[in-house]
Amino acid sequence: MLSHLFIQLAVLLAVCQLIAYAVKRLHQPPVIGQMIAGLILGPSVLGLLLPGLQHLMFPLPSMGVIRWLGQLGLVLYMFVVGVELNHGLLRQHIKGATAVSLASVGVPLGLGAVAALLIAGDPNLFPAGVKPLTASLFFAAAIAVTAFPVMARLIVERNLVGTLVANVALAAGSVSDAVAWCLLALVIATLSGTLTGFGVTAIGAIAFSGLMLIGVRPALRLLLDSRPIPANATWPLALLLIAVLVAGWTTDVLGIHPAFGAFLVGAVTPRNAITSQITTKITPLAANLLLPLFFVYTGLNTSVGLVNSSQLILITAGIILLACGSKGIACWLAARIAGYGARDAAAIGALMNARGLVELIILTAALEKHVITPTLFSMMVIMALVTTVMASPLLRLLYGPRHAEVSEVEVSPEVEYAPVRGGEREPATA
Repeated sequence: MLSHLFIQLAVLLAVCQLIAYAVKRLHQPPVIGQMIAGLILGPSVLGLLLPGLQHLMFPLPSMGVIRWLGQLGLVLYMFVVGVELNHGLLRQHIKGATAVSLASVGVPLGLGAVAALLIAGDPNLFPAGVKPLTASLFFAAAIAVTAFPVMARLIVERNLVGTLVANVALAAGSVSDAVAWCLLALVIATLSGTLTGFGVTAIGAIAFSGLMLIGVRPALRLLLDSRPIPANATWPLALLLIAVLVAGWTTDVLGIHPAFGAFLVGAVTPRNAITSQITTKITPLAANLLLPLFFVYTGLNTSVGLVNSSQLILITAGIILLACGSKGIACWLAARIAGYGARDAAAIGALMNARGLVELIILTAALEKHVITPTLFSMMVIMALVTTVMASPLLRLLYGPRHAEVSEVEVSPEVEYAPVRGGEREPATA
């Protein structure tokens, strides 16, 4: 019933806000609060303490509505993330970002694939019929991913915007996530069981990306960046929303997550005053109302109680250690080899090790496609939460009070800073 949906949304948002406020006192970003809120309202906490109330508040038939609203919020939010992607960072810090990117992708992929082969035959983790190749690709992607949106939020809240650490981490994180999206597409393609299905997804992804760069990008520039547009014009917002929805539909048909299409639309959208106004309108709705539903949906599908044996607990601990070692330590070492100081290299490793949103996208897609079991899903959600929670305390330990938390500052694609050392930022001079 519609009235039940309204009270569900009210409860979900209220709990998200309360937990987000609480974790902010612990110097954690709001996304952590939203992830924890989902766990509290799901079978892990509320379902364990008051199962009758949990089923009454979130009956199974209503989960589909929450899922689709959360997916819509995710698509809109990933468009905003794409718009805020600073292309200049990739060019400005190409050397350091390349070294960190190679480490952040290559080491987790290799170690993740090997680890997956050791557990691929466990029916508690992978459903019957899932091929070792599919299991390996999924696990490698899940270990290799970096939470680009969460990383950007951490950088803002730790007042590191424009520092060398932030620029290198954002540039490397964008490359890491691009690889993760491609791997997710490969995982979904292998489920078809045929080379034809794999080829359609792979060729479709390449063709779609090319179309966005060669066709959509110049078209958007012509429409949005080549002539004055009145501030009260509504058609630019409608145009970009249509582009986002069509791109999401296209990538979904190709077997790729709709968020990938939305991210690409944002990445090719010109940066100007009109675009800034549009993202200002979209962000509050997506980030404060719809996106929390995605996190809550993930939490409602997570049952920590499924990790109920010493063997599963040890595997979960091993997954966390593997994730931190193959990502955080590997990126720290790569940054040191690239010539960055010990503290800045450690900060880059901490930022790259956070997984958060993008990890949950991959896990949710894998669960819905029956690549993994609810047990492995819960174990991987725990890993995503732990690695994301670790980042902020590590940054605080490394930089202390010199970089106080600020919630009012926003990441601006137009602001450029000169490369500096020691985590301090210096505005570029003419």
